[in-house]
Amino acid sequence: TPPPATNTPAATSTNTPVQATSTATNTPVPPTSTPTRAATATPVAGDCARADVNHDGRVDIRDLIAVARHLGSHNARYDVNGDGRVNFLDLRAVIDCILRNDDHHGHGDDDD
Repeated sequence: TPPPATNTPAATSTNTPVQATSTATNTPVPPTSTPTRAATATPVAGDCARADVNHDGRVDIRDLIAVARHLGSHNARYDVNGDGRVNFLDLRAVIDCILRNDDHHGHGDDDD
């Protein structure tokens, strides 16, 4: 036999408008600063001028990558030390310029 019928209310659709409300709050948020250990760009000066191979006025990771991409070539632009070939010594020269600037700004490894 089938179960007895029950009287269950069913949801019906209405067109009642709903008004949205919002409350503005003025919660102060303190400024934050996160120190990083990223290499600081080196302004080009003195013996680091040749290390700025992309000529953007700074010696940074972009210059290091550009020299690395030309390893083994004789491209004078990337021959930072001027020995006629692009090799590890040129990479080292760019790294030295980046680190020299890093040390001048107090971000060297000795401050840990």
